[in-house]
Amino acid sequence: VSTFEKKLNDRITELHEKIKNADGDRLERYNFDLANTYWQFIFHGVADEQLSGFYTKKIEDILKGIKSNPNAFILLGKIHIFNKEYLSAEKAFLKAIELGVSKEAMSTFLAEIKYGLKRYNEVSNYILPEQFNIDLRLKPLITMWSKK
Repeated sequence: VSTFEKKLNDRITELHEKIKNADGDRLERYNFDLANTYWQFIFHGVADEQLSGFYTKKIEDILKGIKSNPNAFILLGKIHIFNKEYLSAEKAFLKAIELGVSKEAMSTFLAEIKYGLKRYNEVSNYILPEQFNIDLRLKPLITMWSKK
């Protein structure tokens, strides 16, 4: 077991202990932190394919109880994209926007969803050149996907 994996497991144990005695906003915050910690296993490639399925289900179950944290809906959207559940991902990101996250901040996720749904003509709606001007290697991609 790597040091990183041990730290994640220790964090999960710590959060489970905190959750036992929490309620209200603290419970919601600890649950979000727990879901996010499980996501780290997937995001950093610690979990194999089988474990990734287990973790994504666990994360979804944890996030179901969180109703007002836009970051929970962003994480849920990422999980749905990971599982290629694009319509569910879109719904989660739109909920995050409804809870106050800027549409611009969600644009790359929404573009990825449209691409995953093979709605290629809609991808350009979410390509914001000012967000991509930092990396010149992306210029051909931006040119191709941007509206003419």
